[in-house]
Amino acid sequence: MTIVVSVKYVLKPGKRDELLSFVMDNVENTRKENGNLAYSHYPSLENPDEMFVFEMWQTLKDLENHINMPVQI
Repeated sequence: MTIVVSVKYVLKPGKRDELLSFVMDNVENTRKENGNLAYSHYPSLENPDEMFVFEMWQTLKDLENHINMPVQI
């Protein structure tokens, strides 16, 4: 069964460029994880402080492993 995760979140005002400066490394690394089928961040066209994340994982265990990965900033 494929696991699909979609998340919409709001940044602190004015933080979009800061987030985008490091999010691409996160996207590239996550796409290399076992079981990842898709992982993307999308900035809102209407609101510069909103982001949307779309993820697809082969199994729930793959998603759990991703969630439990150490955070790298």
